[in-house]
Amino acid sequence: MVNSINVYPIIIKKSLIARLLGVGGIVIYPFVLFAEQRPSEQLFNHEMIHVEQIRKIGILLFYFYYLKEYATNRIKGLSHYEAYMAISYEKEAYQNENKKT
Repeated sequence: MVNSINVYPIIIKKSLIARLLGVGGIVIYPFVLFAEQRPSEQLFNHEMIHVEQIRKIGILLFYFYYLKEYATNRIKGLSHYEAYMAISYEKEAYQNENKKT
């Protein structure tokens, strides 16, 4: 049995899903979806940080905690954007997206 955490991410550019969601990039592991054909290095690094986060704690735990943090932030009264920016995984990705990978 193949451990899905060791699967290389599948990069999809000009993703309809990313464009419909109105995001530059999103990880739906093992897929990394980018809205544009040529995502910036910063955006690419940001999404790859999420891939590494998933590899560290596992797919189910990553998405469980990610959504839990978002929901908790919304319940606290934060806007969508504020709740998103307060997610610990996003904070880590934004803080490190300018570093060379």
